Amino acid sequence: MPPVDGNCSREGPGEATGREGGGFWGIAEAGRVGYAGGMNAKGILIACACACGVAWSAAAADALAPKAVCPEPDYDFGELENTETVEHDYVIRNEGQLSLEILSVKPSCGCTAASPSQKVIPPGGEGAIHATFGLQNRSGYQDKAITVTCNDPARPTFVLRLHGTAVQSVRAVPSSVFFGRVGAGSVRSRTFEVSSSKGRFAVEEARTDSEWLRLEAEEENPDPAVKTYRVTLAEGIPAGDVRGNAIIRVIQSDGVPKTVTVPVQAFIAPEVAPADGEP
Repeated sequence: MPPVDGNCSREGPGEATGREGGGFWGIAEAGRVGYAGGMNAKGILIACACACGVAWSAAAADALAPKAVCPEPDYDFGELENTETVEHDYVIRNEGQLSLEILSVKPSCGCTAASPSQKVIPPGGEGAIHATFGLQNRSGYQDKAITVTCNDPARPTFVLRLHGTAVQSVRAVPSSVFFGRVGAGSVRSRTFEVSSSKGRFAVEEARTDSEWLRLEAEEENPDPAVKTYRVTLAEGIPAGDVRGNAIIRVIQSDGVPKTVTVPVQAFIAPEVAPADGEP
């Protein structure tokens, strides 16, 4: 068969003729094919082999890699008292062919701590990331994130979530008592209420931790879930700051004991001596 020129100009019965410079295929008799762009069959086979080799190499690289899997990245702790601490272990599995390395674990805030049980998880192995979150003095819905960085090429970072609601079943209103500057004729007693969201409760102890503060219960409140207390400044307090706490320990309807602490503060003004000539 004569060679095909750059224009696929060979003509004859049953033959296709390409266009000049277009790089079109010329189809000759007996199913023979020529390429006008200058690439022969051998070049085409080499190009295909290279493409297949690249694809195979990429697939092989993906297969020979760690694979981080966390079956339950989201943990809902529900409702907990704001005196408690949440703790949870997130399971981390390595479903890849190489060792999984946990490079860093970063909580979204300083109130949350997290650390891996191991920094290297072998193929087919399992580890955990232990998280703790203190609910002390928190109220309402809480949502925290923990970002994990690893050597999984398909998933180098992923996020674990920790959320729920912090509740305060027993509380005082107001939460603190401040008398301000106390002089002659100033108010020396104030009240506050202790209530429970779980209904009726029993008072096990009611006291203060200062010799200058007096605490007594007021008349029974019509609501069995509320009790009223009066804190009074004692007579003869020396001038200056007075600080202390009213402490109420209760037993809730579910039998769980709780303690409410109410800070109390006042400033006792010094007595002013009468000027000369005054009575």
